[in-house]
Amino acid sequence: MAKKTKIEQPNNEAQQAYNEIVEDIPEVVSMGGKKYKIGAMTNELVRRLTHLAMSEKDESKVTTKSVAMIVLRRWWKIKLFYPILWRWYYYIKEIPEAELSAVIETAKKKLPLEAYYRNTILLTGIKDTKMTMTREEVNRFLQEHRGGQPTI
Repeated sequence: MAKKTKIEQPNNEAQQAYNEIVEDIPEVVSMGGKKYKIGAMTNELVRRLTHLAMSEKDESKVTTKSVAMIVLRRWWKIKLFYPILWRWYYYIKEIPEAELSAVIETAKKKLPLEAYYRNTILLTGIKDTKMTMTREEVNRFLQEHRGGQPTI
């Protein structure tokens, strides 16, 4: 007989975490002896981070430059302070990778990816350009995934 699980109300910590995600409340992260608020990431910031990761030749600077962009977050702040801030973090403060990764992990939590993934999956099913399979192809595909021999 199957064991029934008891559903309980979430505790206060879980409710607080859920509220921070839904209300987009900035999360405080400590880095280099200073505290920073990390809020939601805009599409432009995600685009800039992607470009940075793909174009930067020196791999050791990618993390520091990314963190500087995440901390600044807004277009004007990035334009004005980014060249100074990443050098400050990299050359002067020499912040360890562990502290930088805490900022990146917090920023990753702020990305609204679930809706994006769901929409991508739904839109994939709508496309009329994909080829449809015949019944024989579907049966062969299912047999191969079940580990059996395909029937001919």
